[in-house]
Amino acid sequence: MIARALWIGATLVGAAIVLPAGCVLSVTIPRSLADAQIEPKCSSECGIRVFETVPLNSNESRAVGAATLANGIQERSVGTRFILKQSHYFFRPVGTAAYRYTTWIERRSDGKRLSEMIWYFREGDEVFHGRHFPSPPPTEEQLLERTLLHPSAAASPLTEAPHASMPSR
Repeated sequence: MIARALWIGATLVGAAIVLPAGCVLSVTIPRSLADAQIEPKCSSECGIRVFETVPLNSNESRAVGAATLANGIQERSVGTRFILKQSHYFFRPVGTAAYRYTTWIERRSDGKRLSEMIWYFREGDEVFHGRHFPSPPPTEEQLLERTLLHPSAAASPLTEAPHASMPSR
């Protein structure tokens, strides 16, 4: 009788340890494997790439308009000359939901891609809120600042006229 009580007690204690550990491992192992697949992609693709910088006119701004959706691509106008576009690609590395976000600026007149930014997001749950690659991800404001230059920022110190207080060379 005592042996049976000890066996039942040991079984309950074992179950109390093994079941939560199994639940945690079944969630964290796929996430770790997914992270291991996403990190190499991110090291080669993620970040902001600027192909051409464009100086804005003095009356233009980087204000972004309302979004429209066309063929799975979100489009927002930036002034009258540019379009900010965003698309995402859903995939499941090792059973964990992940997204690859691509945002780019296009010139309306010729459709040329001026710059782009890429980042990944792996979903989590209530306890683990997912993970961004890179962390933190680049922002649309950073993309706009690096591509569309305000007139004051567009003037290069090499081509700028010397100030009256500075001696000319």
